[in-house]
Amino acid sequence: MPFRITAFAFLLLLSSTAWAQRKATVFGIVRDSSNAVLEDVNVAGVGKSFGTITAKDGSFVLTVPSEETFQLAFSFVGRNTIYLEVAALQPGTSKRVDVVMGTATKLGTVV
Repeated sequence: MPFRITAFAFLLLLSSTAWAQRKATVFGIVRDSSNAVLEDVNVAGVGKSFGTITAKDGSFVLTVPSEETFQLAFSFVGRNTIYLEVAALQPGTSKRVDVVMGTATKLGTVV
């Protein structure tokens, strides 16, 4: 019985390592047009199941599928949403993406 548990644990570790090697990392900082960092900006893969929000220092880190091109959406209340295409990354690599978000166009009075 202990051999079966050890073998199962080894296979589980091996499969999780293989899964992790098929991933890549995208990281960066989000700032406004005056170069101030923006906290709590939504950063998400368009049509994907990964996303995060920026930290107090404006930074974000995302684990993304490798060998696949995708779009990232950066959104924040009062700011224009920015869409960036990220080219396919090799497994285990990382890419820096820094973003500057402008202020959204002001709306008129709604009655």
